This record gives sequence, structure tokens and C-alpha cells, in this order.
Amino acid sequence: MYTKSCFIAAVLASLAGSAAFAASTPPEVAFKSDNWTVVRSSGLFSKGVECTGTYKDDKGIQLSVDGLSVHLNGELKSITVRFDDKPARPVRYASRMEQNLRSVQISGGDFSELLASSRLRVQSTTASSGIVSEDVNLAGIKDAYASIKNGCAMPAAAVAAPAAAAPAMAPSAKQPNAPTCSDEQITRMEEQGLKTKQIVAICR
Repeated sequence: MYTKSCFIAAVLASLAGSAAFAASTPPEVAFKSDNWTVVRSSGLFSKGVECTGTYKDDKGIQLSVDGLSVHLNGELKSITVRFDDKPARPVRYASRMEQNLRSVQISGGDFSELLASSRLRVQSTTASSGIVSEDVNLAGIKDAYASIKNGCAMPAAAVAAPAAAAPAMAPSAKQPNAPTCSDEQITRMEEQGLKTKQIVAICR
């Protein structure tokens, strides 16, 4: 059975478009791989971080830790799924959840095969729109899924810019350009508030 967390993401996607990304904080892109983008957000429906993958920024096709949800137009009746150029899976009836969401849910063994495939084709007969289908290029999905499983951690911060070079020091009164004054004399002049330039001029 498809787990609740994936259904929640699919519900939000199907019923409210971008609402699957509704969050108490704006979503941040955590990872990109070919056609897939993983975003993380602080969700309204959980206390922790939510990780969601989208296909070519299409919020109707969403990847979660539990599986893949593919939104199709119309009331779904029967569903056929095909991986790569292998024979299509046997036709099955859409579950009540899939009918309500108008989204094909791929989980379990089918999801494991999906992760090992490079192409997914989904087709469904509908009550009003006839046959509807979706063709998904799966390039990059394994890496995107790995990111989601690992909590969609944000990329390491960019390497800090090198520290600015220390400003050039003003000529010191104790350097060779002021050899005519002793250290003690220079120290006394500094204590009296004379600037380096003044001390250098005096000691020349």
C-alpha cells in the first residue's frame, strides 16, 4: 500500500497545484539531477523537514521517499504502467485514492523497478477524457531519490572567499629608514603622540 506521507504530497499536488509546497518557510532547492529537482521545506503537515522531488518543475509529477505520484487529467478508471521497453504491466483498476487524487501512485516493487529504469510510461482510461498518458524520462531519479532518503540536506556552503590581504603597514619608525634615533627615543616620541611620519622625519 502506498504510505500516508506520499498520499499527502499527492493530495496537495492534485487539489491545490503548488500547494504541495505549502510550508511555513519557503522551499529551498536542495539538489538537482538531470530532469529532477529536490526541494526541502518546513511543512504545515509535519514538524520536520519535508523533501519533495519534481520532474522538470512539473508539480503534477512528484517523488517522495515512498514512491512516485503522476497526475493525469480526468477521473482515472484503468491504469497501465510500462518501464523502458519491457512489456507493460497488466492493466489494473485505479484505487479509490488514485481516483480521488487523479494521480497514479507507483510504490513497492513497481517503484523499485522504476528506480532501475530510464523511462516510465503511464496510461489510463478516464470517464470523460478518454485515454490519457504521461511519458517520463527517469534520468537522474536515482540520485534525486538518494537525496530525499538522506533528508535532502542542503549543499555545503560555498568555500569562503580568501581573507583580504592585510593592509600595507605604514613605514615603522623603527625600520631602517629611521636609523638615527634609538629605540628609546622613538618610544618616547610615540608616547608623546607623534605620528610615524613625524618620527621618521625627525630621525632622518
